[in-house]
Amino acid sequence: VIATTILADSLVVVLLGPAWRETALLYRLLSPAALMAVTNVATGWVFNSWGHVDKQARWGICASILFVLAIFVGSFWGLTGVAIAVSTSRVALKLPGLSYCYKDTPVRMSDFFEATWRSLAASVPAALATWLLIVHFAGWHPVVTLGGGLITFAIVYLCSLGLLPGGLEAPRSLWASLFYSRGTQARPQNEDEALAQR
Repeated sequence: VIATTILADSLVVVLLGPAWRETALLYRLLSPAALMAVTNVATGWVFNSWGHVDKQARWGICASILFVLAIFVGSFWGLTGVAIAVSTSRVALKLPGLSYCYKDTPVRMSDFFEATWRSLAASVPAALATWLLIVHFAGWHPVVTLGGGLITFAIVYLCSLGLLPGGLEAPRSLWASLFYSRGTQARPQNEDEALAQR
């Protein structure tokens, strides 16, 4: 989300054409809402795994009402106002939604931040490097700018993530899950089985 927000101008031109260039502003204004949506699974899994679907329904109704009201207010300022209203409402509802979801469960807000802070921290230098690339090579073809920007963001992001404490644990776990899911061998159930397979 952060990478495409920075590269919105090139992304829109490449995917939709030069005539749609002005919509890049709307894309950027909606990016905070998209960033909040990335972590929606943090509440969905907890609601369902603890059987709190009634709470999930109540929160969904309340959040939807506030969301619609925000869009209505934003509509007085056109598409820009609607985009700002969507992002503002999503950001404003994030923490209350997490707090309401985690109530009466062992999960805490600190668990959410522990799981997400590394990705956000690694995105900062990656975003800065991508922005500097765009500024330095302004005027290049949109395809080159988009491709170079995405590659730059990915490289700097992974390097930054590797420098953070525990930053590579999540990618390693994901890779291990994908590897074992291919059926090459049964996934170890404990440390002894893992050592035996090695």
